[in-house]
Amino acid sequence: MFDDSPVSVEIPDQPTWEPKNYDSKFDGPMTMREALYHSRNTVAVKVGLTVGEDAVVSEAANFGIATRIPRVPSIFIGSADVVPLELISAYSAFATMGYLSAPQAILRVEDRQGGSSGSPTPPGAR
Repeated sequence: MFDDSPVSVEIPDQPTWEPKNYDSKFDGPMTMREALYHSRNTVAVKVGLTVGEDAVVSEAANFGIATRIPRVPSIFIGSADVVPLELISAYSAFATMGYLSAPQAILRVEDRQGGSSGSPTPPGAR
């Protein structure tokens, strides 16, 4: 359980960072699953602060992220620029019960008659 409540992060030689949720509201105590489902930034930051920046960067590498991720608190809510294909591959682990899979491009989709979905058939043309 984590509390969706205001959080302040002291950063040396910078102003205090106070991340907000997208709706600027706080919903109180909730499970991590609920916080992820509702995209609660303050909970993500609190979890990140608990496990640490090094653990988050290391776990990203375990999921195939090779892009350099800076060790700053804002990475807990996705501030790092990551190559999109790496991110797609990393997210594949959610759909495959923890297994990484390389993204595959879909070049063409056809119906039973061999028509491409990229070029719609005009009404009455079949």
